[in-house]
Amino acid sequence: MTEIDDTPSHEIRIADIWYITALTVVGFVLIASLGADSLGVSVMAIAELAILVPALVFLLRSGIPVRRALRLHPVSWRAAAVSAFLGISLSAVVGALDSFIGPIAPMPETLRLQLETILVPDDESDLIMIFVGLVLSAAVCEEIFFRGFLQTALERHKNRWGAIFISSLLFGIVHFNPWWFLSILCAGFVLGIVAYFSDSIYPGIIIHAINNGLSLLIANSERWQLSSWVVRIEEASLPAALVGAAILVIGIRWLSRQNQQRPLNMIHMTDIKIEKTA
Repeated sequence: MTEIDDTPSHEIRIADIWYITALTVVGFVLIASLGADSLGVSVMAIAELAILVPALVFLLRSGIPVRRALRLHPVSWRAAAVSAFLGISLSAVVGALDSFIGPIAPMPETLRLQLETILVPDDESDLIMIFVGLVLSAAVCEEIFFRGFLQTALERHKNRWGAIFISSLLFGIVHFNPWWFLSILCAGFVLGIVAYFSDSIYPGIIIHAINNGLSLLIANSERWQLSSWVVRIEEASLPAALVGAAILVIGIRWLSRQNQQRPLNMIHMTDIKIEKTA
């Protein structure tokens, strides 16, 4: 006899959520701080990958379907293309917010120089490692944890907006940069909304990667003599930010409709675990 074990992610207790979150943050901080000297620029990729370990170990040991708990639901190529466009729009919104906050609360020069050493590579091998850590690993690992594990689990205990806000707040805090906190919080909130209404973390991964990739281009714009439109994203005007925000709203509504039209078996049947029982 077989029994369908449709174990939902809401069986993750609230205490487990905070325990896994604490382990994740502590592990990330320890690797990022202790490995900075010995691992060099590769420390970013390693620290980001470590984000996944506590949640994955917990889910596998608990027998909870990983695909559903982390919102690993597939999306169409059209949704992926729209998400890439939303990544550029989000960068314009965040750039305008940073341009507004910068003159009010300027970042200390020492911190700015530290960030420059992280974002500006010395050679091609450094560039590859920075790209892997900042663009690929950060987008994939942070979305899997914050919008996958954390937000999805919190939605079972709180309303959707509370879950989105809490996961976005922690997302902003763990970047440990008070001068970028509001822009990171804003980005996290948008990514949380995208994850909820698309019921997938894949659009958020694409948006996150595009946003981080543009940040890398902006940081090296003078050195690489990039086109003016790339540079201007950093100093986006209010009208550009409003247009970007409008595009985000339209894009999220479109992703939501696409999610509602997806066949049920695409979303849930791959989450079902079959177990033999006596």
